[in-house]
Amino acid sequence: MKKKLTIKVAGKLAIVLLCALVVATFGSYIFADKRATNEYESRLITLDEELSVYADLISGPVWGFDYKTVESILSILISQPDIINIVVLDHNEQQIVTLLSKDKGATVLISHSLPVLFSRSGFEKQIGRLLVSVGNDSLLSKRKETLYDLVSLSIGIFFLLSIASWLFVKFVVSRPLNAILLTINETTKDDHFSRVDCSCNDEFGIVIDGYNNLQKRLKSQHDHLIESGRRITTLYNTTPSVLFSLSLEGDIIDANDYFIDYFGLSREKAINQPFMNFIDSDSFNIHDDFLSPLLVNQEVHEIFIMVNKGDDCCPVLLDAKLHFEHDSQIVLAVMTDISGLVATQKELDHQATHDLLTGLLNRFGFQNRVEKRLVDCSSSDAYALIMIDLDHFKSINDIFGHQMGDSIIKILSKRIIENLPDDAVIARLGGDEFAVLIKGQIGGSTQGFDVSCCCRRILACLSQSILIENRTMNLSGSLGVSYYPKDASSVNELLRNADIAMYRAKQMGRGTEYVFEHALQHEITEKARYEEILRRALEEDLVIVFYQPIIDLSSQAIVGAEALVRLKDPDTGKIVFPDSFISIAEETGLIIQLGEKVLQQSVEDIQKLRREFNNDFYVSVNFSNRQFQQDNLVTTVVSILEENNLPPASLLVELTESLLIQNNSQSHDVLTALHDLGCKLAIDDFGTGYSALSYLNQFPIDILKIDRSFIANCESNLTDQSLVAAILNMSKGLGLKVVAEGVENDFQKAFLLSKECHLGQGYLFSRPVPFDDFVRYIKNY
Repeated sequence: MKKKLTIKVAGKLAIVLLCALVVATFGSYIFADKRATNEYESRLITLDEELSVYADLISGPVWGFDYKTVESILSILISQPDIINIVVLDHNEQQIVTLLSKDKGATVLISHSLPVLFSRSGFEKQIGRLLVSVGNDSLLSKRKETLYDLVSLSIGIFFLLSIASWLFVKFVVSRPLNAILLTINETTKDDHFSRVDCSCNDEFGIVIDGYNNLQKRLKSQHDHLIESGRRITTLYNTTPSVLFSLSLEGDIIDANDYFIDYFGLSREKAINQPFMNFIDSDSFNIHDDFLSPLLVNQEVHEIFIMVNKGDDCCPVLLDAKLHFEHDSQIVLAVMTDISGLVATQKELDHQATHDLLTGLLNRFGFQNRVEKRLVDCSSSDAYALIMIDLDHFKSINDIFGHQMGDSIIKILSKRIIENLPDDAVIARLGGDEFAVLIKGQIGGSTQGFDVSCCCRRILACLSQSILIENRTMNLSGSLGVSYYPKDASSVNELLRNADIAMYRAKQMGRGTEYVFEHALQHEITEKARYEEILRRALEEDLVIVFYQPIIDLSSQAIVGAEALVRLKDPDTGKIVFPDSFISIAEETGLIIQLGEKVLQQSVEDIQKLRREFNNDFYVSVNFSNRQFQQDNLVTTVVSILEENNLPPASLLVELTESLLIQNNSQSHDVLTALHDLGCKLAIDDFGTGYSALSYLNQFPIDILKIDRSFIANCESNLTDQSLVAAILNMSKGLGLKVVAEGVENDFQKAFLLSKECHLGQGYLFSRPVPFDDFVRYIKNY
C-alpha cells in the first residue's frame, strides 16, 4: 500500500510538473519569438537608412563607370544578414553590377529600389537604380535556435524536477499520508477511533493534528450517542405509555415494555402479531380506518378504539405517524388508555347536568331533558311545566345560615319527588327554585295527569312543617304553570312563561298556584318596552320636566312649582307619563340616574324663573326612597345647588310616608343633613299610607301634601271633608304647612280656604306643562 501510494502521488505530481513545464516553455518561446521579431523589424528600419547611404556611395563610381569599385562597396552590403541579392542598373535599365548571397535558395521578403543620383556643383542627375532583395533567414534561424534551446532546457529541468518530486513525495508526503491512511483503515476495520502516530512540523502536521482532534470529537460524540441510545431505549421501555411500531400490513414490528405489561403478553407473542388481534371492534378496519388515512395525511390523531386487555375492554386513543427507516416506511404509534378520563368525563357530564346538593337535574340538564320530551311528543300530547319557588326562603338563610337552608332544600326536594308521577322530570334550577315537567291532560283525555291536583299536592307538601335542629320550620311555595304547546313552542318559552305565572302567584299573596295567561306576557312585553324607552331616554337626553304651579289660595299668587318627570319616546316622539316607567326605574335602579337628571333640570329652570319673575320661587322635587340610600345624595344636592347658585330654601324635597315608616338610620341622617342645609322637606300623598303620626316628631318635616283622593271627594263626601280638616288642624298644631293636591274646582278651593289651607295645586289653576309653556303661563297669569 505504501509503494502504491508513493507511485500514485509521484506520477500525479510529475504530470502536474510536465504540464507546468510545457506551459512555461510555450510561454518562453512566444516571448523569445516576439523579441526576435522586434529585433528583425528594427534591422529593416536601419537597413532602409543604410541603403540610402550605399546609393550615394556608388553614385560616383557608376558615373565614372568604375564598376569594380561599385562591387567592392556593395560587397560589404551583401555580406549582411538577410541580404539575398543586389542589382545596379544604369540609366538605360541595363544591369551593370549583380551580387548574390551565399544562400541562393532564400525567399525574397522585401525588395528595395533606390535611385542613384550624381550631384556636383549644383548639378544633379539620376544615373541608375540600386535594387536590393531582403529575406528573413536570420529571423527563422533565431526561432529555430530559441526553440531548440528551450526544448533542451525543459527536458533537463523536467528530468531534474521529476527526480526531486519523487524524492519529495517519497520522503516528505508519503510518510504522513500513509500514516493517515493506515489510521483510517484501522478505524474502519476495528470500529474504533485511532490517532495518527506521526509528527510533522509542516502543513501535514496541521492536517494530522486536525484529524486527531476530529477523531477525538467524533469519539466523544459517538460515546454520547451510545449513551443517548441507551437512555432512549430505557425511556422507550419505561415510559408509562403504550408505544409500538407497525408495518404497513398492520403487524407489530416492535413494542416497549409498557405495551407488553399492558396486554399481559410475552414479547415473543406480541411481536409480528396483527394489531387487529388486540382491537375489540368488528366494525374497525385497520387498513381503511387507520393505515389508508395515515398514508394520505402522513399522520393520524386520536382515533378512538376499544382494545382487549385481558378480560376487560378498555377505551384508548391511538396517535400515529408515518416514519421512513432503512428505505422503508413504518408506523410509529402511541396508545393512551383513557378509561379514567372516560369515567371522569361521565362524572363531569353528570355534574354539568345535575345539582350537587340534591342530585336533581340542574337548569342545563332540565332544559336538555325537556327538549327531548317535547321533540318526541305526539300532536295529541300536552305537557305542563310547573315552576316552584319557596316563599321568603332568603330570610331562613339570613337568620339560620346556609347550612340549615341547604338541609331544608334537600328535605323539600325529596317531598316534591314523592308527590310527583313516576315519569315526571324534576330539577333544581338554583337557590330555592324548582321546575317540574309532567304529562298533562287535555280535553277529555284520560292520558296524563291532573296538573291542578299535582300542584295542590306540591303546595301541601311544601307547607308541612319541618323539624330540624330542634326547630320547627313552616314554609310555603308559589307555583306557576305553563302548558306545551298551548302556551309555548320551545323550552325557553315554556320556562319563561311558567316563571311569569309563578311571580304572579307571589303577587297574589304567595302559597298558591297560577296558570299562565297570554295577558301576562303582554304585561311583561310592555314593561320591557318601557324599560327600553327609559334607558334610551337617559342615554339620549330625552328626560323632560313638566311643571305644575303651586298657588297661594288666599292671594292667588304663584309661589312655586312641582317638578313632574316625563319621557319622550325615542321612536314615536310621544310623551310617556310616570305611571308607565317609575316602578321600572325603582326596580332597575335607574331611579338614581333619573332623579339626578330631574333635580339638575328643575334647579336650572327654577333659577331662571326666580331671575325673571319672583326671587322667592321654590321648586318641589320628588325623591325616591332608593335615592335616600345613596351615600353621596347630600353631596350631589349641594353640588347642583351651588352650580346654579340656588339657595337651599328654594328646594322642597318631597318624600313618601313609607320612608318614615322604615325608620332607617341612614335615611334619617340624610333628611337631617338636607334640612340643616336649608332645604324644605315635604311628605307627599299624606294620608294614603301608614300614617304613623309619631314619625312627624322624629323627622324634620316642614310641609304635608294632602293626597288628591281626599280633595276629589270632599265636595260630596263628608268623611273626606272631616279627614282634610283633621289633617289641617293637626298640621297647624305641629307648625307644619299644608299643600292640597288635585284642586280642580272652585268649591274645593273655597272649602280649603275655609279650613285655612292656603296652598294648593291642581287642574283648576294649570295642568303640568313643559318649561316654556310654564313661562308663558306665568307671563299671562
